[in-house]
Amino acid sequence: MRLCAAALPLLLTFLTATGCGGGGAQGGGGDLPLVFDLYVDAVAGSEANPGTAALPFKTLTAALVAASSGMSVHVAPGTYDAANGEAFPLLVPAGVSVVGDIAHRGDGPTPTLVSGFGAVAPGSMELAALIPADGTSLRGLKIQCGTAMVNHYGLWIASAAVELADCTLTDQVYAGAFLTGSGASDIHDTTFEGGSYALWISIPTEAVTVRDNAFSGGFYAIRLDAGPLCEITDNVFAGGSNQALQLFGTTALVQGNSFTHGAHSDSAVWVFGGAPALRSNTFTSNVGVRISSGGAPDLGTADDLGMNNFAGVAGFAVKHEEATVVQARGNTWQHVPPTAGVDIIVTGAGSVVYGPGAGDHVP
Repeated sequence: MRLCAAALPLLLTFLTATGCGGGGAQGGGGDLPLVFDLYVDAVAGSEANPGTAALPFKTLTAALVAASSGMSVHVAPGTYDAANGEAFPLLVPAGVSVVGDIAHRGDGPTPTLVSGFGAVAPGSMELAALIPADGTSLRGLKIQCGTAMVNHYGLWIASAAVELADCTLTDQVYAGAFLTGSGASDIHDTTFEGGSYALWISIPTEAVTVRDNAFSGGFYAIRLDAGPLCEITDNVFAGGSNQALQLFGTTALVQGNSFTHGAHSDSAVWVFGGAPALRSNTFTSNVGVRISSGGAPDLGTADDLGMNNFAGVAGFAVKHEEATVVQARGNTWQHVPPTAGVDIIVTGAGSVVYGPGAGDHVP
């Protein structure tokens, strides 16, 4: 969707009135770059408006077409979907911030809802509601596709560093957000309600930070495929009917998280290859950490104790299916010392070392 032609004269008038031109106090005859905010209101706005606070655009689409780096787009509560005139996927230009209802994570009495999807590229089978470019920030939005069918994503982030904060991603998605390629994105203080995957990070080439979020519902909360040292810290995992974390061949730091879901069909954390480090996590879930496919997680060493608390796990704390030696020192277990076949289950040729003594290992 292009900016309505009727809005262009108004926008040019607005730019002139706010001082775009004349060289200003800096002298030299050259215009200084003008940075201002744009406003959107699905209820009170109009595409004929210039997008000011007093005369907002109706669609987020129009605001994003007019926006450029350094601008903020302020989004009033309302529904931003095809019926409102939105053209999906919505492309957020580099360096632009989109700001909705931060206090309610976009889910206030009237949600600030972005709902819809379109192909991420011509002919692509991957569909998304929003595609943010590098250096963008999304805050205070409720985001969904409106369907949980495969290949439907709330956010599609490809080789871009994006801040996602104070948002709600609903279960009306296949994955709430999909990230791949370069870009050290920061995902924090956001509510993920489900989908097949709440968050899927696929082969990142820079570290992604996932912190202080709340995950509920869905089959898997986070899937992390390989990549450099990503950090998953201080989140609450109350969902993931199969697993909360799927860690494939990664060296991620998993620290300070709470795993509270009581009905994982497999494990709270599945380590499939790789060597992630788990520190200071609390497990009150029905099961704990499963290790397979050559995985060798660091659950605590003599020099850097794990400090993970498995005392509240109903089933196994650690299930080791491989031939690797797993260090798991300095943790709290259901039993003291941890009981083989109960706290720690080893079904492969490897072992789990839980203490400094000669016999502090299973088997």
